[in-house]
Amino acid sequence: MSPVAGGRDRPTQQQSPALVAALSSTLGPISRVGYNLDAWTTTARKLTVRDRVVRMDGCRTMQPNTVTLTGQNRHRISLLVIPPDTPGDVARAILSSVSAPDTTYIRSH
Repeated sequence: MSPVAGGRDRPTQQQSPALVAALSSTLGPISRVGYNLDAWTTTARKLTVRDRVVRMDGCRTMQPNTVTLTGQNRHRISLLVIPPDTPGDVARAILSSVSAPDTTYIRSH
């Protein structure tokens, strides 16, 4: 993810394939990437990653600082995105709080 004005990271057509490829080992083939339309820049509606089509789903009901990937059998993983200009001590505190065993899980529907 790359920084833009205002210090926010935003999924881009160039960066999303790398994220999808990296998380495919956890979720299996990824079919969707969800993001908040108001907080992130719009990207292509569909991307091809490793010969598979991945749908980019923007919606306004998602938390603005998250990206959700959906894989095989509708397994999902939500990622918290910490802007790159966040002070190191603040970023570490956020990562520590969200990485507790009761806050990290893969959910299926």
